Amino acid sequence: PESHDAFHDRNTRLFRATEALARAVHGAVASSGDFYVTHPSLTNHPNHSFSEDHLVHGSSPVFYIQCTGETDQYQLAETLWANPITQQHAELGQSFGFDHARILPNTNYPVVRIAGGYSTDTDALGAAFAESLAKEQQHV
Repeated sequence: PESHDAFHDRNTRLFRATEALARAVHGAVASSGDFYVTHPSLTNHPNHSFSEDHLVHGSSPVFYIQCTGETDQYQLAETLWANPITQQHAELGQSFGFDHARILPNTNYPVVRIAGGYSTDTDALGAAFAESLAKEQQHV
């Protein structure tokens, strides 16, 4: 970015996009025993109070969906990716800080890591994630 302010604004937008997606997914799976969502903005996170008190511009550029049921991280990533709305608003791959959200299954642990993107339509992508997770929970 051309300035410190532009850099800060971009990061804030990335953090807020990730938080919005984490909240949407958490709402979709909160009563499920199949998935657990972790992000510092969620009240179930051990650092939630610290995040709320000290990280006013956002707390994390990524969140995780942990598979706690029969679905593994690769199946979950495939389920999320199979939704055409997800494919419009996200990409598969690692890292964070990109224009589009990123989805990555962890190779060593049953989680899928999701990073919000700078230009992510969080309403559309959050709804697509929720829809995909509802379908996955019906199959389990």
